[in-house]
Parts: sequence; C-alpha cells; structure tokens
Amino acid sequence: MSGFDLAKFRALPPAITSALLSADALATMERIEEEFGVQLMVPIARLATGELKWGGFVGAIESQGKLP
Repeated sequence: MSGFDLAKFRALPPAITSALLSADALATMERIEEEFGVQLMVPIARLATGELKWGGFVGAIESQGKLP
C-alpha cells in the first residue's frame, strides 16, 4: 500500500490528529495489528484526509490478505 499525503494529514483539525495519535488510539491500533496481522495507520490516515473512502478503507485492509 502506498503512503499518504503528510501535508494533508498535518492540515487536519488538531482535534482529529490528536484523536488519531492519542496513546489510546495507537495502543488499540497496535493490538488490532498484532491480532489480525494488518497495518492500520496508513489506511486510517488516508481515510481521515479524504484520500480514501470507506469502501476503499475496507478494501485496503482486505487487500493485505492476512485476515481470516
């Protein structure tokens, strides 16, 4: 999966970036990544910036081919 536009991510409202980068959110993402063997941060960042729509988000996770 390709990266995301960091400039768009930085331009998000502070409340959104703070929520996405909070200790709780990162810990939750890490637990999900470990349990299911998927990477979440890039798809979530792309979703938050509008680079990816919800259907694309689901597809991005599924395309990693590691879900049961």
